[in-house]
Amino acid sequence: MAIYDLGMSWSDCFASANKKQRKQFGLCNSSVAHFPIISFYSECAGELISSAKRMGWMHRTAVPHHSKTNGRVEREIRHIEEGTRTLLMRAGLDPQWWPLAVRAYCFGQNVTCRGGRKSAWEQRFGYPFDGLILPFGAGCYFLPCKPRAKKLGKFNTSAQPGVFLGWHLKPGGEHSGRYSVAMLDDFRTLIAAGKPARVFVQ
Repeated sequence: MAIYDLGMSWSDCFASANKKQRKQFGLCNSSVAHFPIISFYSECAGELISSAKRMGWMHRTAVPHHSKTNGRVEREIRHIEEGTRTLLMRAGLDPQWWPLAVRAYCFGQNVTCRGGRKSAWEQRFGYPFDGLILPFGAGCYFLPCKPRAKKLGKFNTSAQPGVFLGWHLKPGGEHSGRYSVAMLDDFRTLIAAGKPARVFVQ
């Protein structure tokens, strides 16, 4: 489900396995959190209409499957799709990694200044983004969580090689100061098996 803030040009996208109202409500709430919503547009999907009513948003609909009535959002969705494919291609990853890649793409766009304007992040939070900006799929070193660190040998270095897979966000899209990383060994093993690697938030 793609979400686009027309006022601040803030975008986000979530992988959702189903269209249940409770699931869509949770995703909408995670993206906007405490930010006031003046009006909400959707393609008239029943679960989104129900979620809007539950959250008290004024719901303005677009004509389903008719892009002329929601052209700006349709363009943004197209940019998200193209950007996600580009991230996956450059990282050398299969399409099954798209749920991580699409959020990384959206957040990367949100913290980037374009055309001399403030970034969507700065418009939303009032200050420039001060976290790390890394390419999706880049190699990195990170400090594993305590349970994983205990499994390392006594003389292993604390910093372990990993693969950067995005930013960990609080409800509303604020960066928690932590990052999503896969252990390099796990990453290699599961890539060979065609399965997504376990992701650690560091």
